Amino acid sequence: MGLTTEVARAGTTATERLLLSRALRGPGALRFRLAVATARGVRSLDRLTDTRIDPSRAGRALLTAQPDALGRLAARLEHGCALVSATNGKTTTTNLLASIVRAAGLGPVVNHVGANMPGGICAELLAGARWSATADIGVFEVDELWLDHVVPPLVPRVIVLGNLFRDQLDRMGEIDRVAARWRAFVARLDTRTVLVVNADDPRVCQLTAGHSRIVHFGLDACDREAPAPGGDQATCLRCAGRFAYDGAHIAHLGRWRCTGCGDRRPDRLEVEARDVELHGTHGVSFTLDVEPVRPDGIGGGDTTGPRSERIVLGLPGRFNVANAAAAAAAALAMGCTTHHVVTGLGGAKGAFGRAERLSIAGREVVQILAKNPSGLDEIVTMLVAAGRPLDLLFVLNDRDLDGRDVSWIWDADVERIAPLVMRATCGGSRAAEAAMRLDYAGVDPCAIEVVDGIAEPLSRALARARGPIHAVTNYSAMLDLRETVAEQGHAKRYWS
Repeated sequence: MGLTTEVARAGTTATERLLLSRALRGPGALRFRLAVATARGVRSLDRLTDTRIDPSRAGRALLTAQPDALGRLAARLEHGCALVSATNGKTTTTNLLASIVRAAGLGPVVNHVGANMPGGICAELLAGARWSATADIGVFEVDELWLDHVVPPLVPRVIVLGNLFRDQLDRMGEIDRVAARWRAFVARLDTRTVLVVNADDPRVCQLTAGHSRIVHFGLDACDREAPAPGGDQATCLRCAGRFAYDGAHIAHLGRWRCTGCGDRRPDRLEVEARDVELHGTHGVSFTLDVEPVRPDGIGGGDTTGPRSERIVLGLPGRFNVANAAAAAAAALAMGCTTHHVVTGLGGAKGAFGRAERLSIAGREVVQILAKNPSGLDEIVTMLVAAGRPLDLLFVLNDRDLDGRDVSWIWDADVERIAPLVMRATCGGSRAAEAAMRLDYAGVDPCAIEVVDGIAEPLSRALARARGPIHAVTNYSAMLDLRETVAEQGHAKRYWS
């Protein structure tokens, strides 16, 4: 679909369509400038409608007319860009990194709501990388399967590779397919690019081992001897041997070692989080140990010696400690200081729809994203740690954004949370299956209600609740619920 068609659908005037037509026929530079201006008009018009919008539409339209737009717009960012990719935690890590970068005095352009394919990144660059630039650095999350496509045009200074979990098998395929894609692009990567690598994930750690500039991060927060049975366990990329563990924490992440060739998690990490204290859904605190990191050039960076800082993060769960460690490592690699890291993480708020706290009709609603077994298990761990009776809103969809197969909810240890659930309201297109999962987990069937749609389950949960509501949603359900709340006037639009 061409840019002209996209503009027409946006309800533009005849004058705007004429300008677009002239732009597409004009000399290269003028054509590009006018195409960008028109696409920015599409973006602005979308946001004036006060209805649900596609945040990537203007970016996709521009890329249709100008396939090199990503590179040309990104080249206007004085300090280049950083990319973040992972199965879980991309959006939160990206927003935490942006918070640190702001603390360092820079103005980032960020795809903060998670539109992480080329169109979404391009749409944000439309707003931030102007001729009279409003941003001087890009911080973008990138879908796992699109990472190798966007690296060449964006020429990132830093790439964060967080984790690889089983997720959306009907779109992604098995994890090893994604790992092979990542390994191939790393082999071609410019040696000047810094890779920020999760040392606790053996797949990610091994596939990046040949790169010359790596900063490792991880958690010293093991709570079991080995990954849970049936998890996403890998085999060694070097010898196809099996991994053993000297401790594990989230899913298959932990202190891994190969029983065949002896490869293992690095003994010393540049950034490591330890002494984690969970504070239920209200946040988490931990100590961040930082080894000297050689920055790639924004500022001075911390190169004087090891540092340890106690961090109080307003986001809950161990998974957000891992996200914070990733963001800290990336920021240090870009030249930020430990002071910037502490300030940025301390002032960070929950990303859109991810541990976001909303006030609806006088009641607190905590919106929590769960999109695969590993993520749902960590949410259960977080809620169990709080130890309080729960009013649960469980909204489950099965759209293309989610993966049509929702059987993954049966692979998470939901049984641990059953004794805490006082009332559960299930909604979304797969509400009945969500209710069945809670029933099989041991939640009192009399406490479970199935309500069609999105707005009605929310309304019913509010009516039934006695305390805060914990809204556990998968991806499209998160978008639906968040937009329903905005339509009811309880929150701003996600693009605000």
